[in-house]
Amino acid sequence: MVIFGIILVLLGITDVGMTYLGTDIWSQWFGIQVPEDIWPYTAYIAMGAGYVLISFGRKGDDDTETDEA
Repeated sequence: MVIFGIILVLLGITDVGMTYLGTDIWSQWFGIQVPEDIWPYTAYIAMGAGYVLISFGRKGDDDTETDEA
């Protein structure tokens, strides 16, 4: 789950950079037509979803560790 989260965060960062260069990665790379109302926020949505997945993945790792003294 952490790896998929990292991929989403990197995709969001790439989306921000490519938007400034004039490339819409969703339609040109993936063939996904995003509605105009949410198109400006797709990078932030991807980064936010990635952060959530990373947080849940790391929280799950903390639960499995035992404290041996």
